[in-house]
Amino acid sequence: MEFLLILSVHFIIVGSAVMLLSILISFLAKKLPVIVTILLCMLIGFFYANTFGLTRVAWVQAIFSGVVSAVAIAMVKVGRYAGEKAERLDG
Repeated sequence: MEFLLILSVHFIIVGSAVMLLSILISFLAKKLPVIVTILLCMLIGFFYANTFGLTRVAWVQAIFSGVVSAVAIAMVKVGRYAGEKAERLDG
């Protein structure tokens, strides 16, 4: 039970950091390919898990980081699209 609590805290920490990093990268570096950002965040998750001795769940942490990164990038892209669409409709 204690292991699950500690593991969930690590997932929340990495998820928050990866989401913030992905949002910043996709907002500031518009020309950077999405796959590069996702792979970078997956590496961050993998190395974070290995740093804290969670080697058995490092691949799960990497996949989780990739999914969170993809969701964050999608949020930025949808926000940009909605802003452009609103400007076109406004005239």
